[in-house]
Amino acid sequence: PAAPKDKLAGVVPVLPTTRREFGADDRVGAFLRLYQGGKKPVASVTVASRIVDGTGAAVVDKTETLGPERFATARSADYGFELPVARLAPGMYLLTLEARSGADSARRDVRFTVR
Repeated sequence: PAAPKDKLAGVVPVLPTTRREFGADDRVGAFLRLYQGGKKPVASVTVASRIVDGTGAAVVDKTETLGPERFATARSADYGFELPVARLAPGMYLLTLEARSGADSARRDVRFTVR
């Protein structure tokens, strides 16, 4: 299921879904909202996006650095990553998103299937 089309438009710029199985024609993306709390000046954050197939082989490996200017609004920054399901073979995959800034890090793993 997915949220109603405009229900969360004021909160996030994407339409969330709980689906984890996609066809090659589906448009699929991951969305993160990164926060830097506290009173220290905001710093750059490096976001690593990686997809591995069922054998553990990396099929996508992308790294992007978000500069401090991206955190100007409420000390937060949005990051989007489009999953290239059209070029993935049918099977199971693991998407890993990891954000790092200095010694701080956060990581999320999501399994999904391409049919």
